[in-house]
Amino acid sequence: MKYNYKFCILSAGKGTRNKSIQGLHKALLPLENKPTISHILEKIPIDVEIVITVGYKADQIKSYLKTVHNDRKITFVDIENYDKPGSGPGASLLACEPYLQCPFIFMSVDTITQENYNYSAIKYNWVGYSTFEGKSGRSDYLLIDGETYLNKFYWGTGDKAFCGIAGIYDFNNFWKSLSANKTLLKNEIQVINGFDNLTEIELKYFTWYDTGDIDSYAKTKNRFHHEIVVPKVDEALFIDQNKVIKYFYDTNKVEQRINRVKYLNKTCPNVNKIDDNMYCYEMIHGKTLSKINDVRILKSLLYYWYEKLCSNLFIKDESFLKNCRYIYHDKTYNRCKHFVNQEIDSIEYVNGVKVEKINYMLDKIDWEKYILMLYQQIFTEIYNQKI
Repeated sequence: MKYNYKFCILSAGKGTRNKSIQGLHKALLPLENKPTISHILEKIPIDVEIVITVGYKADQIKSYLKTVHNDRKITFVDIENYDKPGSGPGASLLACEPYLQCPFIFMSVDTITQENYNYSAIKYNWVGYSTFEGKSGRSDYLLIDGETYLNKFYWGTGDKAFCGIAGIYDFNNFWKSLSANKTLLKNEIQVINGFDNLTEIELKYFTWYDTGDIDSYAKTKNRFHHEIVVPKVDEALFIDQNKVIKYFYDTNKVEQRINRVKYLNKTCPNVNKIDDNMYCYEMIHGKTLSKINDVRILKSLLYYWYEKLCSNLFIKDESFLKNCRYIYHDKTYNRCKHFVNQEIDSIEYVNGVKVEKINYMLDKIDWEKYILMLYQQIFTEIYNQKI
């Protein structure tokens, strides 16, 4: 190996403390339209071998990484007991012993650090810690006692927390300790059992961003806030390694989006299904039309739109009009209902123009007249005007 260590990511658990996006594994929770596990991988040298534990929604993690990070050498270790007594990070790590017969770094998948772990080699044992910003301690975190070296781990109150990352140089003794001590803490086998017989374990400080629960994830998102598209409770968009990946909790939406490509006359990139909840296509770099003030480009776009999508018109039957009504009427009301009777609905003037309540304005629209016109008449007239 070019490096003398491997890197292990623990991601087998269910992540019950953070269900910000329905059905999405905690390893794929997005930060700036990139999953947490990708943020971790970006900090690891490309030549370092990766070992990843998987259990809950294992196929979701595997399919994503095999599609997006296929340039990495990754070994997946399947954990059967990932949510019952006797499970936990220590049990998952112990299952990786056959693949980690060398110095290694391990970390939890819900740990993001500002610092790189781009070490050329591991020459001693260490554990990562962080301090609590503006607080004297947190009783719900595993804490660390020590200054330069680790004295002990403990639960209680204090100002140094174990942030879920450690480097193991003396791997033989670590495995012996972890195998011998399977004491349960909070019904789980903890990784700290492996440190029982290690000496001079150095403390390394990390700026830690936790994504393990809803509150800490929300705080971490305040740090990683440059998003192109804000995730919904049941959808997420990833832009990762020059690929665009879309996740939907509703598997029907994935099938419908993929099937829709067949009807768009080669105006879309190739779309590939990753799993039942995700599809992927290559990223196309460019600028959005809203940021380009060029009439020639707009004109060519309208020609392109008309020739590709409007030259073969089809009968506007009841089914078609029903779908149009859903897109324009139903979805508009559904999107606006969250603002009805809220503070924004009390605004009386926008840019000097007096406005009425949201639903009152929507109800004034002649939807039957405009639904068909929105699809056909407006764009046809624009095209015929030859801007």
